[in-house]
Amino acid sequence: KQHPTQTNMSESRNSKKSTGFKRSRDKFNKNNKNKNNDDRPFKRKKYDDKKNVSLDDLSKRQKKQVKRTHFQILAQSKTYWERIRDEQNTSNEERKNLITELLKLLDGQLLNLILKHDGSRIVQSCVKFGTPIHKKKICIELKGKWLSLAKQQYSSFLVLSMIKNASTNEIREILFHEFSGNVLNLLKHQEASDIIEHLYKIGDDIQKTRFVEELYGNEFVLFKTSEVRDLKTVLKQYADKKQNIMSTLSRNLNILITKKLVYQTIIHHALSEYYKNAGDNDKDTNSKALSSEVIHLIRSKRGSYCAAQCVSYSTAKERKKIIKGVQEEGYLMSMEEYGHIFIVRLLDVTDDTVLINKFIVKHLIDHIDDVIFDKHGRLSILHILTPKSKKYFPDYDLELLEPCFVRNTVSGESYRTSKKEDSKRREELLNKVSQPLLDYCKENLNNLLRDVYASSVVEEVINHAIGDKTPILDELIELCSLDDDNDYDNTNNKHKNKNDDKKKNKNKNNNNEDMEDEEKIENEEENEEEEEEEEEEDKEHLLTHRIANRVIKRLITENYTIKDDNDNVIFSFPEKILAAIKENIIHFATTIGSCFIVLALLENDNTKDEVTDILRPSLSVIKKSKQVGSKIIVKKLT
Repeated sequence: KQHPTQTNMSESRNSKKSTGFKRSRDKFNKNNKNKNNDDRPFKRKKYDDKKNVSLDDLSKRQKKQVKRTHFQILAQSKTYWERIRDEQNTSNEERKNLITELLKLLDGQLLNLILKHDGSRIVQSCVKFGTPIHKKKICIELKGKWLSLAKQQYSSFLVLSMIKNASTNEIREILFHEFSGNVLNLLKHQEASDIIEHLYKIGDDIQKTRFVEELYGNEFVLFKTSEVRDLKTVLKQYADKKQNIMSTLSRNLNILITKKLVYQTIIHHALSEYYKNAGDNDKDTNSKALSSEVIHLIRSKRGSYCAAQCVSYSTAKERKKIIKGVQEEGYLMSMEEYGHIFIVRLLDVTDDTVLINKFIVKHLIDHIDDVIFDKHGRLSILHILTPKSKKYFPDYDLELLEPCFVRNTVSGESYRTSKKEDSKRREELLNKVSQPLLDYCKENLNNLLRDVYASSVVEEVINHAIGDKTPILDELIELCSLDDDNDYDNTNNKHKNKNDDKKKNKNKNNNNEDMEDEEKIENEEENEEEEEEEEEEDKEHLLTHRIANRVIKRLITENYTIKDDNDNVIFSFPEKILAAIKENIIHFATTIGSCFIVLALLENDNTKDEVTDILRPSLSVIKKSKQVGSKIIVKKLT
């Protein structure tokens, strides 16, 4: 029997209000959702692979799937794919066999499949989980096609996966041969630029040299070098083409900078070669284009070199933009392995100290707990206290901190890129940081002296900071005068700084809520052992501590004193230390570490006589000590 609504539907199909009826039909189907399927007026026919169904009976989506090329192979491949990428339920041996079977199924069909989204994902899994034999088979089948695949939307991800998982030199050689000669064009391509970057990273020195030299001109695209060389060597070999090579390199770099590709390490390599061989005026011109992207350079060694050069040759207006772009991230950059030299160079060449204090120095002081204990972070503070010190900066960094000059094209005279005198700039920065550093070091002196990096900052603050240093020196004398363990523990608790709390919180955070009980117990045991070691080290006397006693010894050796305006000594550190440890000086003279403190007092002109009078009666006791410092003391006394 015909359902009444079906007659209405057939009439409405010819009417102009078919759209409105469609809404009512959908609403009717929604209301009858839970009824028996036999009562539904519009029963949807399902496609069954086992039955011979005509295309007219299929839905639109099913028609597209059937008409799609390689649909059957893709459908079979997905069953393998689901099991291959299931890392929890599939063993390595089973996965290996599945990949072997899948590659047999796809033999000769890879190129057609990887241009589609799902096909590319399937082959990527084979590359990721496959053995070197599997990867080699895929690489050879697609040989000669990798360059075109790198430019496609979906297949480019397969190329990246092959580069990241290339486990043999044969695969790497195939990939480098495919992309050789097309580096510049691929760097400018939206999909392929990251592929060149990853390929550059896995290459050896010769392969990297060949990639970079393609930016020098077409001649280097055709004739490949067989040795590792820099741009300086190239310019010597092709002296008559120097101007042409430099202009081509500059033009190509400007194109890549305009396309916002400065974050790539291959660009850092090319830029560093340019800065090392270009003239001062050429550097000045190139730095203007690079100034807006300079922050992206600091992640690599060559990139940090380029960033420092860019800052050096930038104008005051461009430096202002760079500094404002850094802002709060400045203290994080100062703690990076390569980025710290960028911050140091900003402090070294920026004439506007008010601006640099507001956006750089202020954040360094606000995060002093992190900066001062960091190997690289402390260097920004140390550069203000003792600029360009060979004690803290290697020769490579000191070369970057040399003054830069630009030649006037009209008069021909050279002038510095920074107008303010170095001494005046340093004085203005030092006035800003001195008092906060003195206060911080005084409050946290005990913990700072025990840290290998922070102790150097304390020493330079005592030597070079502007202000009253007697409070920090009195605190140091008080810590050295303690001889009883209980007294020392009580004093040590007064000077626990935020860094200790951070370490404890960090250890607590490592125990995630989702971790299993056994893992939690293991982490708790490790954290307890670390805390016990730290507590034992904190209980050790300052004069016997392997790091702290070096700072104290140098202050004695250098005969640190404070004088008034009339050049009269009002504070003598060696004399104060001697007075503080006089009662226990025999103990310190025979103890590891502290024996060298006593030896320094014995060699100091101001304390030599008094120390000799104290130690000579106990010479027999000192002779029994096996410490190297004690033996030298005995020789001095005899």
